[in-house]
Amino acid sequence: MTNAEIADLMWSSAALGVAFFAFCAVLARRIRTRGHALYLDAVAVFLAVQVTDMADDLVFGPPIHAPLWAYGWQDALLPLFMISLWFFVRGLTEPALRLRPRDAWHLLPLGLGLVFLLPFLSLPGPERAGLYVDIDLGGTRVLWAELGVLAFWVGWIGLLIGYGFACARRLTRHKRTIRALFSDLSGKSLWWLDALVAMILGLAWVVIADEVLILAFDAGFLEGAAEGVHEILLGLIFGLFGIQAKPPLPDWSAEVVANETAPAPPPPATEDETGAGTGASPGRYARSGLGPEDLTRLAARLQTRMEASRLWEDPMLTLKTLSEATAIPPMHLSEVLNTEIGQSFFDYVNAHRIEAACSLLAESELGVLEISEAVGYNSKSTFNANFKRITDKTPTEWRRALRAMTRPAARP
Repeated sequence: MTNAEIADLMWSSAALGVAFFAFCAVLARRIRTRGHALYLDAVAVFLAVQVTDMADDLVFGPPIHAPLWAYGWQDALLPLFMISLWFFVRGLTEPALRLRPRDAWHLLPLGLGLVFLLPFLSLPGPERAGLYVDIDLGGTRVLWAELGVLAFWVGWIGLLIGYGFACARRLTRHKRTIRALFSDLSGKSLWWLDALVAMILGLAWVVIADEVLILAFDAGFLEGAAEGVHEILLGLIFGLFGIQAKPPLPDWSAEVVANETAPAPPPPATEDETGAGTGASPGRYARSGLGPEDLTRLAARLQTRMEASRLWEDPMLTLKTLSEATAIPPMHLSEVLNTEIGQSFFDYVNAHRIEAACSLLAESELGVLEISEAVGYNSKSTFNANFKRITDKTPTEWRRALRAMTRPAARP
C-alpha cells in the first residue's frame, strides 16, 4: 500500500468509527425511549446510511478488496440522508408526530434514485468500478449507465436544496408556533436545532459544491483528509444533537399547531382598517365556529380573568393553563388572541408582565430581580430582554428616566 492509500484508510476508518459509535448511542437512547419517537428513528436512519456509506469507502479499497458485485449499491440509499433530516426536524417541531399514509411520498426520491441507478447497477461489478475510475468501457449499456448516474447525482443536488429549504421553512414556522403556546421560551426556542440545521446545511452545501465540480470538471475536492474530516463532522454533529434532542411541544398543542402552521389564505377583496391592522389570518380558524360577537365576548372574559387573578404571575403559564383558567378551549383562545386582540400568546402575557413591572418600578423600591420574580419571570436576563424589547429600555434605565422626569426642579 502507498502512503496515500494508508492515509485514506485511516480517514475512512475514523469516519466509520465515529458514525458507528453515534449510531449505537442513538439506538441505545431509542431503546430507552418509550412510545413514538420519530425524531430518534430519523437520526438512527441517517447514521445507519452514513455507516453504510463509510463502510463502502473502506471495504472496496486496499487491503480488504471486497467482492465487486456489491460495488455501488449503497448509493441508492443516499436520498435517505435528507429525507431523515426532514423527519428529524418535523419530529421536533410537530406534536405527537406519527407516520401517516401520505408521508409515503417521501419514498419517491428513493425510488427514482434507484430507477436512475438501475442501468449502472445492472453492469457487472468490475465495469461498475471501472466507470467510477474513468475507464473508457464503451457500449450502449455503459452509455445508459453513465446517463443514469448523471441523472442520479443531479437529482441528489436537487434533493439537498429542496429538503434543506423545507427544513429552514419549518424552523421559521416553529418560532411562531412556540410563541402561541408558551409565555416563557427558555429551553423552547430550539436555538440548538437552528445551529444543527445550519451546520448540516453548511456541510450539505460543501457536498453540492463538490458534486457540481465533479459533474462539470471531473475534479471534486472531497478526497482523502478533506472527505474524512467532512464525514467525521457529519457523524459527530448529527449524533450529538440527535442524542440531546427533546421534543418541546406537548400533545395538547396539536390542534393549535395545526392552525398556526396552516398556509395563510389570500386576503379578502375588502378589508376594514381593524382587520388589516392585526395581521391575523381568520381563514386558519374557519372551522372554529366562532363569530365576531363570540370573539368579542371571549376577549372580554379573557381580559377580566387575566386582570382579576393576575394570571401572568405564573412563570409556567401556557396556553393550556390559561385556557383552563378562563374556560376557553385552547384553539378558541388562540383564535381570540390572534384575530380579536392581535397578539400571540407570548406577546399578550409578556405585555401584562411588563406593564405590572413598570408599576412596581415606579411605585416601589424593590430591586430588578425581585420585580422580575413578582411578575412571573424565572430569569432576570429573560425579564431584561423582554422589558427592553417592549419599552426600548432596560428596567434600570426606565426607572432612572422616570425619576428624572418627576424630580422637582432645582431652585435657582
